[in-house]
Amino acid sequence: MLKLNISYPSGIVVSLECSDPNTYPDLMSSLKHYLTTDGATNGSPAASAKAPAAPPLNGIPQDRQTFPRIAKEAVSRAPPDPHATTGEAQYNNPKFIDFCKSLNPGSDMKRVIVVAEGAKRFLNMPQVSPDELQSLLHALQWPQPEKLVLTLRNAARSSYRWLQRVPGRHGYYTVTEQGRLAVLLKSPVLS
Repeated sequence: MLKLNISYPSGIVVSLECSDPNTYPDLMSSLKHYLTTDGATNGSPAASAKAPAAPPLNGIPQDRQTFPRIAKEAVSRAPPDPHATTGEAQYNNPKFIDFCKSLNPGSDMKRVIVVAEGAKRFLNMPQVSPDELQSLLHALQWPQPEKLVLTLRNAARSSYRWLQRVPGRHGYYTVTEQGRLAVLLKSPVLS
């Protein structure tokens, strides 16, 4: 019996078993171009034999590929993240800019709260990361806090509770009701 295990770097293991010795050559010849020469296979002496060079995949020659070709073809692309930044043009929403500038926050923490709330209301961003906040502050032409992550942590501390971390999304924050009350409702524009 021939047993062949192909292990991919992503942790996927494909196991093939063949009990008919007459089909070994057909099976191996049909799988040769999926096997690499860098040890991505295990479990079978036949699988560790050098495979003939396959045509380049996406311009990458076989000897430079680090996992079998089938893995690249079989992986489905995840839908694009709606919060992924594709440039600051997406942040140039006039309503967002007017909202933020009309509040004219004084401190770094208040600026972060105003920008995060504006992003939620006008840019369909219910939570923001430090990288997104940097881009948003840049789009508004506002000064960047010297230590943005520290500013976010301070706003989330128990003494303020203006932000809260988003469970399951490392590094993302959302404005709390307490943050809205403290920063947005005390503004002369919204009072």
